[in-house]
Amino acid sequence: MPDEIDKYIGARIAERRADRGLTQQGLAMRAHVSKSLLSKVECGQRPASPELVAACARGLGVMPADLLGQPYLDELRRDQLDLLIQPIREALNLHNLGHDPSVRPRPLEQLAADRDRICLLVHETDLRKAAAELPALMVEAIAVAHATDDPRAWALLGGLDRVAFNVAAKFGFHDLSLLAAGRAEYACERAQDPSLAAMAKWMHTIACLRSGEFTTGKRLHALGIRYVEDAAEGPERDAVMGQMNLAAALLDVRCGEADAARGHLEEAERFARRTGDVTPARWLGSDPPEAVTPDRIGFRERGVHWYVFGPTNVAAHRISALADQNDHAQAVRVGRTLRIPQGWPAMRAGQVHIDLARSHLWTGQDEAAFRSLLDAQRVAPQQTRYHPQVRETVVQLRKRERQSRGTLAHFAEWVGV
Repeated sequence: MPDEIDKYIGARIAERRADRGLTQQGLAMRAHVSKSLLSKVECGQRPASPELVAACARGLGVMPADLLGQPYLDELRRDQLDLLIQPIREALNLHNLGHDPSVRPRPLEQLAADRDRICLLVHETDLRKAAAELPALMVEAIAVAHATDDPRAWALLGGLDRVAFNVAAKFGFHDLSLLAAGRAEYACERAQDPSLAAMAKWMHTIACLRSGEFTTGKRLHALGIRYVEDAAEGPERDAVMGQMNLAAALLDVRCGEADAARGHLEEAERFARRTGDVTPARWLGSDPPEAVTPDRIGFRERGVHWYVFGPTNVAAHRISALADQNDHAQAVRVGRTLRIPQGWPAMRAGQVHIDLARSHLWTGQDEAAFRSLLDAQRVAPQQTRYHPQVRETVVQLRKRERQSRGTLAHFAEWVGV
């Protein structure tokens, strides 16, 4: 069993605590958590919830990603994915420099088609291909946005910033995802579309959620709500409002506000009953939601249809929220009733399986946990390989097994632990 088997999240917390010269009591006081809970997390007896990870990170003066071990540079280098990150960073740094006369961008319609194709790659979790194609397309979009100041061009650029946000986050580069969210805000505020401006605030909110900046995340969420309240009524507005409520629910959970989280989930359900399951195929297909004009340029360039919202996504977020609260038994019960519809994006389906694997693990259902991991690998392999919760679940499963099983050992080797 490799040395990394001991590097579950609790072990990293203990290691960083020792580096700071802190006792368990000292860190517990700094992080405002129970010493008993911290002790159990450090020895692997209790799960390290995102709320606790964020609290310990603040107490230790590090980022939550440091305690998760992200980014997983050895695996990224082995897969030669690290080579794709710097070009994205360089493209984002061009964002506010104005028009570059040396760039001759293609017509907006062609850029919109490529933007949608790359967004679809992300939804299918073909992150390698999306990351490889993104920088050149961003350079064109930046050029046309600054040259024309056309709101549609700024909207298109905001959509590409969202691709950068997703790719960076899924590979564990949370500083880069935060930069992408800020660039999206810059672009979307020039797109003259309240729903798109709200989407950018949603991105920034999620970035703060991942980095443990929960108070800032709540302020950004409130700004996003103000934007979308100015949007015309209809399914697009409902989808954005619903998605904003889902982000708020996860923030509430991380802040220990269970009642507020339930309220936001209920509000999201209300919007989901209006919209049904919203997926890219539905928004762009021949039978879009009522009151949505199938404008192949304008509507595509707004990009809001790349939300995945509806009853299925609300249930998926409920599972995640319950797991984050360590109510794993209830998360498993909700998971048993969830039926993932055909055509639902692999990005979201994979996350559901990852969340259920965590809850199966902490309810003592090791076989079910491993089956969920295999399901996640099947539908979203690149996302699964680099997901911190997958690694945590695998490490805990290997710590528990009485004799080495080939299938779990092979999966662990594939993940990199």
